[in-house]
Parts: sequence; C-alpha cells; structure tokens
Amino acid sequence: MQGLFKLGFVEDPWGTRIEVVQDPEKLGLHHVHLRGPDPAAILGWYKQKFGGDTAKLKDRIDGLKYSGVWLLVQRGDAVPSEGHAIDHIGWRTPNLAEKALQLKAQDVKFTTEPRPLKLASGTMVNFAYLEGPSGAKIELVQR
Repeated sequence: MQGLFKLGFVEDPWGTRIEVVQDPEKLGLHHVHLRGPDPAAILGWYKQKFGGDTAKLKDRIDGLKYSGVWLLVQRGDAVPSEGHAIDHIGWRTPNLAEKALQLKAQDVKFTTEPRPLKLASGTMVNFAYLEGPSGAKIELVQR
C-alpha cells in the first residue's frame, strides 16, 4: 500500500484470514485490527480503559500504540470474538483487583470474575475476562 508498507493476506485451512505485513520499522507482531460501527468511539473506549498512545500509523491510520504494537479499528460489521480463531485480546496489569474495581466503576461488564489460575509450568496468575466494544472478549492478567 503506497505510503504504508507491503502487505498481503493468507487464509488458513479453516478460513481464518491473516494479514502479513512487511514494515522495516517494526518486526514481529505489528497490529491488532478490530472492526466496529464507530472506530473513533471504539478507540476512545480502549484509550479510556487501557491507556496507550494516540497516534496515526504512518501518519495515515488512527490508532493506539502499546509498546510498539498498534490497535487499529476499521468501520464495518462486527460480531463477538468469542469462539473465533482469534478469540480475545489481553492486557497485563500489575494489580488485577484494583483494575477490576476501576473498570466496574465505569460499568464495564465482566464475563469472568478475577480468579487465580495455576499454569502448566506451575506459575500462578490471576485473570479475568470482560466485554469490550462490539462484543470483543478482553482478558486481564496479573502475573
């Protein structure tokens, strides 16, 4: 795409469409692309709840930047993410109980209350799931 980067799409055997990006400024996970009826409102929701740096990718596409990974939103039909190939997105938080209280005070709907989980490695984490705009499933994790 002129002025952005090289990109292409591949489809896995189960119909999941994956965007592959060649951007010399960013190797690895480049961006998460969401879809919804009002991109500006969705970006505003994520900014209010999880921070991030408001910016324009390549001075062209509105988004939020989190430690070098972009969150982008495109106008379009959206369906809840649960049960799809990419089921949810997640954020780490240093204090899950405190973050959950903050989000609940903002009327964010939790679908799984904060609870501990022992990973296969033996490491204990605390996690919760909440509902984002357009039915996006969001995980919060405290390691």
